[in-house]
Amino acid sequence: MMESILREGLTALSLPTEGIPALMRYADLLAKKNKVMNLTAIKDPAEVARLHFLDSAALLALKDFRGMSVVDVGTGAGFPGLPLKILEPSLHLTLLDAQRKRVDFLREVCRELGLEPEECASVADNLGRDITGAKAAGIGANILFISPEKLAKKTVTDANRPDCIVHQFADILDLPMLQ
Repeated sequence: MMESILREGLTALSLPTEGIPALMRYADLLAKKNKVMNLTAIKDPAEVARLHFLDSAALLALKDFRGMSVVDVGTGAGFPGLPLKILEPSLHLTLLDAQRKRVDFLREVCRELGLEPEECASVADNLGRDITGAKAAGIGANILFISPEKLAKKTVTDANRPDCIVHQFADILDLPMLQ
């Protein structure tokens, strides 16, 4: 069922379907780990396909991510960053989360899927209190995904502004949205 939902959704988005086996393996790892730690409230495989994978994939239909650098701050279980990386392998991805156990899970997923672990999981412990800390840590980004809880605590200066920020409240920071 999950495979058919993914195939239908990716096709509707005019996206390649070669990443479906990796997305399904990711879903298996997520379901297994979610039994011992709270990664997501969404547990039904059909809903994981629609609300995690296809919602993340929809970003690829809006913008060409080939070769771009993306930082997913507060990534949690890896959304939207890991599905984007799976479906667009040329994307340079950094996943940031302050919780070590989530970062360990992300590294496990990266290893299982054959993705570069250094590229796909980094701890946000030392990034400081603003997004400019990401640049100081050597993380440059064309696109920055930031979780709602991080948005209230972060600032972006003109000098370190990414090309765009993807979040429903990006207008509060006067940043361009992904178009």
